[in-house]
Amino acid sequence: GTEWTLRRAVGTARFWWIALGYFCGLYIWYAVQVHQTKFLLDIGFSPGVAVWSLGAVSLLGIPGQIVLGHLSDRIGREWVWAISCLGFAICFAALVALKYEPSLWLVYLMVFTQGALGYGLTSVMGPVVLEIFQGKHYGSIFGTIMLAALAGGAAGPWATGVLHDFTGSYTIAFAAGIAVSLLSAIAIWQASPGKV
Repeated sequence: GTEWTLRRAVGTARFWWIALGYFCGLYIWYAVQVHQTKFLLDIGFSPGVAVWSLGAVSLLGIPGQIVLGHLSDRIGREWVWAISCLGFAICFAALVALKYEPSLWLVYLMVFTQGALGYGLTSVMGPVVLEIFQGKHYGSIFGTIMLAALAGGAAGPWATGVLHDFTGSYTIAFAAGIAVSLLSAIAIWQASPGKV
């Protein structure tokens, strides 16, 4: 029964948990998307494999988003967000492992978990906010939260590049991606849209 306005929403912990979760969500999304092709080329894969991998991720994202969006109606938005973050965490772990064992099966694992699972984040971005801050001001609340998400989308590739340049390797940057994936999942559980 609350008449949610942007000012009222900003005053809640849930708003900031969602903002953190979305910042981290797009951080991991774009950190891997922007850097995976260069990384695969750096460790010796052919341009064909590197480019195919990026395209296959997007193709797998289509059914992944549909299935996970459908699933979120049954098991809850938090669970699907956590599943998607787990997909990105496995993707980053596969990338770290690829440095030491450059094999196609790890590329397939990275592509599948990133596309079919990770890209499921977008299927619940709208519903997470809507279930908590429904009402006629939903647009301004969602738009403001998306500023945090877009900031994460800009920070991910930048921070990954800085860590690569500073250390001479992607290992620490990809390990950071695993940590950010976990933080994103925790933040959306803290926001708890399923408890509204």
